[in-house]
Amino acid sequence: MRDWLPPEAAMLIADADAPLHVTTAWRDLPVADVSAPLVLFSHGLAGYRSQSSFMTAHLASWGFIVASPEHVERGLSTILSNGVPQGDNAPQMLRDVRAFMPTIPRFMGVLDADRVATSGHSMGTRAASILAADEGVDAWVALAGGGFGAGPDLPALIMGGTTDLLASVNAVANAYAAQPGVRRLVSIQDAGHLAFSDICAIGRDQGGVLAIAVEAGIAVPAIVRTLGSDGCRATDLPVEEAWPVINHFVTAHLRAALMDETTGLDEAAATCFGDRMADFQQASMPDAQPDP
Repeated sequence: MRDWLPPEAAMLIADADAPLHVTTAWRDLPVADVSAPLVLFSHGLAGYRSQSSFMTAHLASWGFIVASPEHVERGLSTILSNGVPQGDNAPQMLRDVRAFMPTIPRFMGVLDADRVATSGHSMGTRAASILAADEGVDAWVALAGGGFGAGPDLPALIMGGTTDLLASVNAVANAYAAQPGVRRLVSIQDAGHLAFSDICAIGRDQGGVLAIAVEAGIAVPAIVRTLGSDGCRATDLPVEEAWPVINHFVTAHLRAALMDETTGLDEAAATCFGDRMADFQQASMPDAQPDP
């Protein structure tokens, strides 16, 4: 986690205190001889590109090539240094990454550039919704975000948690209702904002990443204190219990849109997660609006 801090802050954390997070990803594995769709992921404000490795690695294991770029202008290092984002270039960054991915030698002949989805967490949901309108994008996913209007007429998955104070239940539900065409809503009981990332699990035995930073003498802006605690509270659903729900519905949604495998998207799938499911809805047409 120390790698994502500004240099002057990183030097305050001793090697023994630097929290490590072991992901389920492996470097330099051979690429399977399949035709793989591309999924673009946009991290949230004060986040970093590998913040949701539980999901991105899971998607890769199901046959997707996942690209998650660093949004430096609003990433963790910049927010710790400046307290506010220095703009938001995320939509263009995702476009650049989309254009770059087919040129990487190990993905040539494997990546199917005609099957593309966008996804994002928190502030990254706005970038995902904007890019979803680009030509050739087939589906999109919004995790713990509601600050966007109607997206394009593409399959949309909107997910949130009932204890999220940043992307409230109402904001997420309104975002779902605004989407045209095929749309799905999944609400996870007692899950907070960071249930959709690895962050709450990192350094937990040391009190969590915020406690480590404060103990080291790092100046933590108020926005980071708010972002860094929502979902990590003792009253929140442990993130490891939210991850299987997230992985299931994101993977099933994208496989339905990009691989024509409509499995795991019915009430039976929602029921199998028991009391972790607060709400599950799906529709193929916008809600009827009353006449003015």
